Amino acid sequence: MSFQDPYFHYQRWLPFRHWFGPKQWTSLPQALKYAGRVRKLALALTDDLAPHAADFARLTRLRYLDLQGWSGPPLTGQPSFALPDTMGNLTELRELLMLNLALSEVPPWLPNLTQLCYLMIRGTDITELPTDFGRLQRLELLRIENCVFPLRTLPSSFRELTTLRRLSFADTYVRHLPIDHLPPGLTHLQLSWSSQLAGVDFDALHQRFPRLQLQINGVK
Repeated sequence: MSFQDPYFHYQRWLPFRHWFGPKQWTSLPQALKYAGRVRKLALALTDDLAPHAADFARLTRLRYLDLQGWSGPPLTGQPSFALPDTMGNLTELRELLMLNLALSEVPPWLPNLTQLCYLMIRGTDITELPTDFGRLQRLELLRIENCVFPLRTLPSSFRELTTLRRLSFADTYVRHLPIDHLPPGLTHLQLSWSSQLAGVDFDALHQRFPRLQLQINGVK
């Protein structure tokens, strides 16, 4: 999956006015020079971000954050990856993309970002979502894709995502997808081919969401 692909699929779902906006910064040191004005930041990462906790605490006006890690073969001696807790204070954040990061769990501060409308977690090692994930009640698009390990299930609070319309588990094996945990307003659902083998009751899914646009693709 190339770096550009996620943007193409994401923008395809958005109104035309979302395709343009403030300047997008690609250097953290440069962005910090204008910390109070930076709205969009996209970083290609090779190092742990934990040492930059104080830096992210200054980006209080950030609305779009794109973090992309190494997408090639594993690097010898590559340290574990961590995100600073101060990211949980980016309360104006609307869009968050975390791609190809060596994360074994979803950061516990993520549900604090209650203004999020779009969230993509792709190419990570996560196996579950926080129990309070339902606090993201403005979320409209959620993509948890290409997970290295199976996703165990969805927390019961997931049903509280009342504005969620599009949900993608493309190339992610879901061990158990509880239909009653899906939010009532869901209109589009994308699953990997492997989800047919276990974990999804398609009859119950159709009964609860008779007009749901369901897409099944990929092999995991």
